Amino acid sequence: MNSEPEVREASASDLREARPLAAAVGRTDVLRSMAKDPQLTGYVLLCGGVIVGVAVLRSQFDISDLTERYDLRPVCGNSAESGRHALLRLLAVNPPFASWERFFLDELLRFSNTICLHYLLLADRRCGVTALRELTPVLPRRMIQYWLPSLPCGRPRGHLLRVAPPAALLVASSSLAAPRTDVNCRIIVVGASQAGLGFIQRLIYQERKSIVINGQCVVRYDYLYLFCGRQFQKPEVHDRLKYVYNAEECHSLILYKKSPQGPAEYPDNVFVVNTEKEAAHSLKTLHRLIGDQKKYNVIVFGHSINSFCCMTALLEYGIPGPCITFIESFPDHMTGSTNTIFNNPEIDNTVMSNLRSEGIRVHSGFYFHSWVLSETEPRVLSATFVSMTKTISLDCVAFFYYSPKTISRTTYKALRRASLPFDGGVLVDEHFRTPDPYVLAAGPVTRFSPQLCTLPMHRYDSEEIGERVADELLVRLQNEFGTGGVVEEPEKRVGQQWYRPMVVYCKLPGGAYYLRVRQPGIDVPLEAQKAHCPEDDTIFITGSCTKPQGYFRIHFDRCDIVRKITCYSQNKIDADNLICLYGKHESLLNNLKFRYEQGEISDFFEYFREPWCYAIYHDRFSELQAENLKIISSGKGHPGETIIDEIGAYLKETSWKKMPDGKRAELVSRFWTSPLRRDVEGRMLAFLRQNRDALPMYADPATFRSE
Repeated sequence: MNSEPEVREASASDLREARPLAAAVGRTDVLRSMAKDPQLTGYVLLCGGVIVGVAVLRSQFDISDLTERYDLRPVCGNSAESGRHALLRLLAVNPPFASWERFFLDELLRFSNTICLHYLLLADRRCGVTALRELTPVLPRRMIQYWLPSLPCGRPRGHLLRVAPPAALLVASSSLAAPRTDVNCRIIVVGASQAGLGFIQRLIYQERKSIVINGQCVVRYDYLYLFCGRQFQKPEVHDRLKYVYNAEECHSLILYKKSPQGPAEYPDNVFVVNTEKEAAHSLKTLHRLIGDQKKYNVIVFGHSINSFCCMTALLEYGIPGPCITFIESFPDHMTGSTNTIFNNPEIDNTVMSNLRSEGIRVHSGFYFHSWVLSETEPRVLSATFVSMTKTISLDCVAFFYYSPKTISRTTYKALRRASLPFDGGVLVDEHFRTPDPYVLAAGPVTRFSPQLCTLPMHRYDSEEIGERVADELLVRLQNEFGTGGVVEEPEKRVGQQWYRPMVVYCKLPGGAYYLRVRQPGIDVPLEAQKAHCPEDDTIFITGSCTKPQGYFRIHFDRCDIVRKITCYSQNKIDADNLICLYGKHESLLNNLKFRYEQGEISDFFEYFREPWCYAIYHDRFSELQAENLKIISSGKGHPGETIIDEIGAYLKETSWKKMPDGKRAELVSRFWTSPLRRDVEGRMLAFLRQNRDALPMYADPATFRSE
C-alpha cells in the first residue's frame, strides 16, 4: 500500500462504518455502549481515507485493582501507579493491514496521553482485540490470603477480598516506540514442564539445524532447549506371553493385543494421568464405563501423592469408597526404601485410617504384574498384583496406574538417536549445555555431569531452573546480538545453588488438606532426620492430626532459619501465605522461638494469621529484604569492615559454629546505634506506605503526626 496510515478520533458516522470490523471480533456491543458512556472514546485507523481499524478506550478507571493483582512494573516501569492509564475495550484491524497494528497502538497512547493501554481477556468472553501479538502479557501477583477474624480493624479494601474471575492481562506501553534490538534467532522449546514454563515466562521479551516432530514435520532451529520432564508412564508393552502361577491354575496373559494392521491397542479403561485434560477425560470415560452398575471396582495403583489425590477426586466425583481398591507399592522390597509419601508417621497413620473409614480397601507392598483383557474389546477385566509372599487378582471396571515418574520411551529413543549422553537423564554442564553447543536441556529430564557432584535436577524446583536457563540465554543473546556478535564465555562456577523450596499442597481422602514445604534436595526419611539431626536444629509442633485445630510442624536449622513446614488440617490451609515463611529467620516471625518456649503459642495456624505477619506474605517483601541487605552490606557509618564482613570472618574462623549470645548482642547493639538503623526503618515505612491498600493493618507514624 502506498498510502500512509492515519489515526484520528472517531465521529458518529465513523463508528457506523466501523461496525463490520467490530462484528468480526464479536464486540459490536462496545460501539453501542459509547452512546451511553461518556468515558468511552473511539479512534479509527484510516488508509487513503478508508477506515481499516477501530479502537475504543476507557480513559478513566481505577488502576489500583490491576496494580494489586498484576505485576505491571516490568512493562510500565516505576510510573505504573502514578501515570495515566486507559482500558482497551476494542481493537479490530482489517487483516490485510495487520502490519499497522503496532503503529495504531502507538498512536492510541499518544492521542489518549497515557503510558499504558490495558486489555483484560476474560476466560468466558470472546477476545475483542486483533493485535494480541503486539501486546505484552503481564504475570499475576501472588495475593495475600487474609483471615478476617484476626483483623477487627485495618482491613484491606474490598477489591482485595473479592475472588476475581479468571482473566489474562495484556498491556501496550510506550516501549512500543522505543528502539529495539532484532534477535534473528529461532529457539525451539520441547516439553511443557514447569521448567519450560519458567523459561518462557522469563523470556517474554547460520548453521541449518533441525528437529523432526512426530516423524513428519521438520522444524529448523538456532537453539534447541529440552524441557521434557518426567511423567507417569503406561505399563510396558510385553510382546511375549506372561505367566502367573497360583495354587489353582496357570493363566496365559498378554498386556496388549496387537492388531494385524497396526500397533498394539491400549485398553480404554486404563488411565495414566499426567495433565488436567487427561484427568477430565478419565472421569468422563469412567462415568460411561460404570453406567448403571451398582457393584464395581476401581483400582488405584502406585506409591505417589498423586494416587491419594486420585482417590480424593474419585470420592468427590461420587464413586463410593467400597468400590475403590488402593494397591500401594510400599514398602519397597526391591530397593529397601522406607521413605513414605508423607514422611511423617502421624500423618501416615491418619491418612490410612481415613482411607479405611471411607470404605476403601488397601493392599500394601504389592506390585503390578499383569492383566486379563476382554476378548471382544480393548478393556482390562482384571489385574494381578504380587508381593513377596502373595498374589492377588482383582476384577476392575477401571485401572488408574501411577508408576514412578520416568522419561518416556519415545523421548529416550530420540535422545539416543541424537547421540546425547544419557545417564538417568541428559548430562549437562553447569550452564545446561550438552556436548552439542546448540542443544541445551534442563529440568527433570536432565542431570548434571558427574564431575559437578550435584543431585539430579528433579530434586530442585523446576520453575527456578527454567528461569536460571532463561537468564543464561538472555546474557548469551545480548552478547551475540548486542555487542557485535562476540559471545563471552559464561562465568565458570563450581556448581549451581538452588533456593526455592519444594512444595506439595493437596486435598486428601477424608476431606483433609495437606501442605509440605521443604528445602530442595533429597527428602531424607523422618527417622533418619531424628537420628542425624544437628543438635542446634529446632522443631516445634502444635496440635495433632486428630484435633480440630490440625497438625502444624515447623523445622528451624541451626541458624534459626525455617527449612521445613508440614501442615495437616480438616480446614483449608492458607498455603500461599505459609510458603512465604520458608527461609525466614525466627526473629522475623515475631520472635517465634521465645514465644513458643514461653507457652504463648498453642496453634501455629492462628499464630500465622495474626495482623503482624501480613507484610511477610506480600509478594514484594523479598525485594524489601534485598534492599535492606544492600544497606547493611554497604557499611554506611562504620569505618573499616562492615557488620556483614565481620560476621562472615567470624563464621569462617569458627568453622560456621553458632555465634555466642554475647557476640551476637554486641553486633546488634552496633546496628541499633548506627545510621544503618534509620535507613532500614525508612525503607520499611516506605514499603508500608506504597502498599497501604494491601497492608492497612500497620500503623504509620506519619499518619499519627498529621492527626
